[in-house]
Order: sequence, then structure tokens, then C-alpha cells
Amino acid sequence: MAGTINTRRASRNRAMNSQINVTPFVDVMLVLLIVFMITAPLLTVGVPVELPKSTAPEISGDDEPLAVSIDAAVNPSPRPKVSPRLKSLVPNLRILYSQV
Repeated sequence: MAGTINTRRASRNRAMNSQINVTPFVDVMLVLLIVFMITAPLLTVGVPVELPKSTAPEISGDDEPLAVSIDAAVNPSPRPKVSPRLKSLVPNLRILYSQV
């Protein structure tokens, strides 16, 4: 009985420990370090891949990308050169804008 009273007094007088226990964190970091040290050399090894042959013609990359931003009146800006794609795009955008 006297032993329990002494431990209660000791726990009352002792301040709370507000420090973080970093031991589990360090353990996890060491395991991750080992895993990455093992897998990093394996990523440099190439794997031979046999791609299927294609009969499709190559796609020409001559087309300029079309970037359009819309203001409140559904006007494309900046005004690019008028192309067939743009002529059909503006009416479709106006229809979509009216539905919102």
C-alpha cells in the first residue's frame, strides 16, 4: 500500500512529457531508405519491348494548336486567323454558353 502512495505522489510532481517519440519515424525512414537503395539500380535496367508494326501513315505535325479564351460576350480572343475549325467552333461555343 505504501508503494502505491509513493508512485502517485511521484506522478503528481512529475511534469508531462510533451516531446514526440521519433523512434518509430526513424525506423520507417531507415526501411524506406533500404528499399529505395535496392530498387534504384533496378530502374536503370532496360526491358526489351517488341512493338507491333503499323500500316498507318505518319501524322504530320504542321497544324498549329488552337487556343481560345472566351469573354462574357462569347468572343474568342486573341483573334486568330479565321480557319474552318474556328468558323465552326464559335457557333458551337455560343450554343454551349447559352445553355449554362
